[in-house]
Amino acid sequence: MVVAGALLIAPAFGGVTGTILGDGLLGIIKITAMIMPIIFGASFLNFTLSWTGLGRELTRFMGGLGCRPWALSSCWSGSTSLWAFSSRRSRSWW
Repeated sequence: MVVAGALLIAPAFGGVTGTILGDGLLGIIKITAMIMPIIFGASFLNFTLSWTGLGRELTRFMGGLGCRPWALSSCWSGSTSLWAFSSRRSRSWW
């Protein structure tokens, strides 16, 4: 509602032109086009994990390790941090 009001008032003050509006809409389309494949991929991965039962098996495996949830979480965070640091250091341009 506020955006519609702003779009009605802005042309009166010269704040919105067709070029600016077109550039804004093109930016929205580009961002949406970049985000949608990520969403579709995550949805497909979720479907395949649930269909094959791998999610249930991973849960059973992790529960059978006997670790506390915070320990598993910290191991995951530490390994991803090490991976990010090592990949950053391997770049010759960095």
